Amino acid sequence: MSRLMSEGTHEEVTCSRSWLGESKNQNMQICVEFYDEAEDATITAYLSMSDAAWPYTEKKLAAMGFTLESADYRVGVLDQQDKSPLAGWKGPIVVVNQPYNGKDSFKVDRIGDAGSFQEQMDPAKIAAFEDQFRRKLIAAKGSQTGKPKTAPKAAASKPRKVAAGGGAAPDEDDDVPF
Repeated sequence: MSRLMSEGTHEEVTCSRSWLGESKNQNMQICVEFYDEAEDATITAYLSMSDAAWPYTEKKLAAMGFTLESADYRVGVLDQQDKSPLAGWKGPIVVVNQPYNGKDSFKVDRIGDAGSFQEQMDPAKIAAFEDQFRRKLIAAKGSQTGKPKTAPKAAASKPRKVAAGGGAAPDEDDDVPF
């Protein structure tokens, strides 16, 4: 009997089967079981089919050599256990521990080559984002260089009133008797 796969990079695992399932939130998911012969351990990847997660799921499936286009967009072909088109795939996966409610919770973080589902961002785009994000943080919290967020505003001076003879008129707000 195999045990749960440990955290880390597993250089050569085999996909033993796949099936369709439903998450606690009623989102459809593709369940993919991996077996590491060297460790005699298994782990199941739960690949969400929600609109937000689909681009990541699609890249993970592609890293295993599968596209829905090749199956005429019929996701049911992945619900064939050990007869699934994913079964037999061999390659690397990365397992991470994401504690949940104080307990260890291991999950498949990456499937296939590391570059297969996260492209390197354009350096110019990174620089522009960093500049914008930095300005936003400094505006909210102030610079760590000791300078204030903004320069203090100079007090606005009131226009002085002129008396009928050309001298300064008494200020209405002034209650000093001389």
